Amino acid sequence: MRRLIFLLIFPPFLTALVYSQTAKQHDFRLPDHKGKVFVLSKQKSKLVILYFFNPLLSVCTNDIIHLIQMQNRYKNKDVSFVGMTDYSQSSELEIMKMSIRYKLNFPVLKTGNDVKEDLGGIYTIPAIVMLDRKGRILERFNGYINTEGLSARIERYLNGK
Repeated sequence: MRRLIFLLIFPPFLTALVYSQTAKQHDFRLPDHKGKVFVLSKQKSKLVILYFFNPLLSVCTNDIIHLIQMQNRYKNKDVSFVGMTDYSQSSELEIMKMSIRYKLNFPVLKTGNDVKEDLGGIYTIPAIVMLDRKGRILERFNGYINTEGLSARIERYLNGK
C-alpha cells in the first residue's frame, strides 16, 4: 500500500508529492538524443532525477541550464539527471541544438504516455520525478525548478534522509 503526503513548497507554483518507500519499482528502456538506449534498472545504484520538459519552452531551457550545473555538482555523488520529452522531429532538432549550445551532460530520452502514466501521470511541463536507488518514486515536483530546494532534497536522500 502506498501513502501520499502532499507538500506545498515555495515558490508557490512548485508542488511536491512525497511517496512512501513501499511504492512500485519502475523500469524502462528508452532511446536518448544521441541514439543510445537508456535502461533505468542499470541506474539503480544512483538517485535518478527525471526532468520532463518541452525544449521549445523558455522556462524549460532555463531549467536545463540549472540541471547541467547540478549534474556537474553531483556527478561524483551517485546522482543521475535524465531529461524526458515527447519530441517530434522538429523538437528533436531543438534538443540537438540544445545539446551543442549548452553542452548537455545528461541524456534526454524520447518518452511517451506509457512511461508518464507508469510514473503516476505527468500532466504538467516542466515536472521532476525523483527516484530512489531501487527505482521507486521519492518525490514529484510540478512547475519550474527551485534549485536550492531540489539540492536540499538530493542531499537529504544521499545522507539517508
